[in-house]
Amino acid sequence: MWLKGVAVFVAVVLCTITTLGTEPEVSLPDTLKLSRLVDLTAEFTGQKYSYQPSELDSITVTLRGMKTVSIASLPETLNQVLASHRFTTVHTPDSLTRGAPGGPRAL
Repeated sequence: MWLKGVAVFVAVVLCTITTLGTEPEVSLPDTLKLSRLVDLTAEFTGQKYSYQPSELDSITVTLRGMKTVSIASLPETLNQVLASHRFTTVHTPDSLTRGAPGGPRAL
């Protein structure tokens, strides 16, 4: 149980906002669960995402060469990662981002 708490603490520490450049950036860990990437994107951009945790929790992604990502580009980064795992997003009129039915797996 103690190790689980340490892993969560490390992930939170590694996801920091940097505003030294012209645009705020977030530092991401090299490896994280896909569900965590969705949650971080929602947290930093203010967008709402709806997904089945059981489908995304089991997927670990590696972000090579992406030490920092601008907050504005987080949704595009997320969409690229989702697409590589055959997921997609759909924007609804109520601004809630949901998985698309049929075709690729729903988010």
